[in-house]
Amino acid sequence: MAISTNYFTKMNYYNNSSSLLNGLNNSYSSNKATGYSSVLNQLSRIGSAYYGVNKAESSLGGAQEFITSLKSASEELNQTMNALRGFDAKGNTPKDTAVSSDVSSLSVKTLAANAKIEDISVKIDQAASGQVNKGESLDSGKKIYSEQNYKFEIESQGIAHEISFSVSAGDSQADMQKKMAQAINDKNIGVKAAVSAEGEKSVLTIESKNTGDSDKNRFTVKDITGDALKKTGTSAVTQSAADAKYSINGGAQLTSASNTIELAKGVTGIIKKASDKEITVGMGRESKVSAENVKEMVKQFNAILGNAVENKADTGLNRMFRQLKGISTAYEATLGNVGVNVDSEGLLSVNEAKLNSALEDGRLEKFFTENKGSSYGFSNRLAKISSDISKNPTSYVSQAALSDLNPTSYFSGTNPTLNYLQAGRYNQISNMGVLFDTYL
Repeated sequence: MAISTNYFTKMNYYNNSSSLLNGLNNSYSSNKATGYSSVLNQLSRIGSAYYGVNKAESSLGGAQEFITSLKSASEELNQTMNALRGFDAKGNTPKDTAVSSDVSSLSVKTLAANAKIEDISVKIDQAASGQVNKGESLDSGKKIYSEQNYKFEIESQGIAHEISFSVSAGDSQADMQKKMAQAINDKNIGVKAAVSAEGEKSVLTIESKNTGDSDKNRFTVKDITGDALKKTGTSAVTQSAADAKYSINGGAQLTSASNTIELAKGVTGIIKKASDKEITVGMGRESKVSAENVKEMVKQFNAILGNAVENKADTGLNRMFRQLKGISTAYEATLGNVGVNVDSEGLLSVNEAKLNSALEDGRLEKFFTENKGSSYGFSNRLAKISSDISKNPTSYVSQAALSDLNPTSYFSGTNPTLNYLQAGRYNQISNMGVLFDTYL
């Protein structure tokens, strides 16, 4: 998101044209014949050149695209700030609902609007899982140099399923993984397959569709023709099928084949992973102050400030630059205390260790929510600025840049030469390729 580099080139065309038009006007006033043809020809060349640049570059951006992008980016930042401050998408305080003190291990879902739960503690020893055969990381782009047909067997729920697929000369290892996964999924049996990217490498994973310590969630695999399982590394079990294991309020250990468990009437918990700490579930409001949301805020803030830095020669964007840099540098010490660093331009970066520490001991949430509803504090000030930008982005762009949207505004007042040319020489100018309305 940036004002097009051609913006300044276009402004030079405007300036040159303005100068030539003034020369044409003076020449016409003093002697209608003197210099008329020469200046008009120059104007024609500049007019055509500007039109060509404008037409060719319109798809690359300019003030209009910049303003649209600025509005979108500031709206996203405002939504993130509202979430961090504890408001809903409309900026209102949400109603109390069942919440978990550790959503990364146990999330909570309220099935009815009036469902309630007394405070309970949940200890998760193990999440439910199905069998997983995770393959080896292969070089995604490495080519296969010969055509080959593969056939292998997956036995699931007591039934042996024969699966086949082919690779062509020139296919990549990632192509092979994808074809193998597609062949498995097309069988629509008790297992599923997917390919995930890990940088320049890719991994094929085969897993049971359901969780729980049951034979129906176990499967075996073997190559029949070719060595597809061996090549992808999916022959071995990397995770066994298992039940979820948990306890409530220090009671006896409970098991579940599913990770969805009932905590109270109308309130369910979704187990994500084991935790060595007890998780509290009760009525309240789920905090949106997470490491992920803070990182998103940093990313969005930097996107807007970074473009203001890039275009701060523009008077309007210089004002936005000063506002955003001003707020980050004003809170540099307190931001640093919760793991967000500020550089010399006011741009933000994350210190993972400090951020996680501040999240654990509550400093992070306190920083973003302690002045909720007031007009001061980092969160409130940034929410206000992002809201102002999103509501009226054109107020943060100079009039000179806005003339890129409407070139007619660049020339103001009455010019007798322009009037004369427009009325008496319109056909001549059109034939010369000067789109005079661009400048009128």
